[in-house]
Amino acid sequence: QLNFNLEPDEIELSQVTVEPGRNPAYDIIKKTIESKNQIREKIENYKYSSYSKGLIKTTRDFTEGGFSLSTKDTAKLKITGILENESRGFYKRPKETKHFIVARKQTANTPPFINILTGGLLIQSFYEEDLSFMGKLIPSPISDKALKYYYFYIERELVIDNKKVYQIFFSTDNTADPGFYGKLFIEDKTFYLLKADVNLNQMANPGGLFQFVNIYQQFFAFQNEFVLPIDYRLFAEGNYLGLAKFGFELHTIMNDYNINNEIDEDLFDNAIISVLPEADKKDDNYWSSIQSIPNTSQE
Repeated sequence: QLNFNLEPDEIELSQVTVEPGRNPAYDIIKKTIESKNQIREKIENYKYSSYSKGLIKTTRDFTEGGFSLSTKDTAKLKITGILENESRGFYKRPKETKHFIVARKQTANTPPFINILTGGLLIQSFYEEDLSFMGKLIPSPISDKALKYYYFYIERELVIDNKKVYQIFFSTDNTADPGFYGKLFIEDKTFYLLKADVNLNQMANPGGLFQFVNIYQQFFAFQNEFVLPIDYRLFAEGNYLGLAKFGFELHTIMNDYNINNEIDEDLFDNAIISVLPEADKKDDNYWSSIQSIPNTSQE
């Protein structure tokens, strides 16, 4: 054993002057916003197919009864409900959308009408100006007002598919504003947003119901000019009054895009989502024929 003390020593360093300069991340985001607007101008309409799987998580199966709010719920979350559906989505500029649920199934303890939640209502794109969460419109980190709403800085530069990509962290400039924080992955030269891995901040979390909400989304440049989402993943966990824990996961994949071809005007009626009559009658052969997400052992 050796005991010793340290003695302070003063070293005088040369003077350093810090002057205001431009954050290079802001130039990248500015060009990304310009690129986003150019892409949106090129897209008149599109249609696509999607498959979604939703997982409901609680600490117990409520259908078994015996649930009480008299004590704190400290048990581990487990899957207590699964919803799956396949849908066809349609978009027409500026904001007309429509989804047809072609096939759906869910665990027996989950009513079918809840399955519309995974059929388009929750699927959003960070290429839009605003995203809606729990009744609030939250600016996208590449919206036209993002440079005044969020703070950005470059975390690192990396290579994805032989392309230089900037990994940029961002958060709301004012901590009192509802918004996102997390990481954006932006390609050099084209300034396409390739991926977003973000969270909702506390101000966007009404009543503190959720402990966290995480959104993950990837994009692909079709014909090297139309950038559209190819997946959407949502992870959320909450605690109701500190008494009942719950969680929800949504995994969606989008494919078979058909861009700027004629779409029947009659599709865009008052109903945003329609369930086709045969949606609940699809058998195992049909489900095995579509592109889906394999079940985990727990699922």
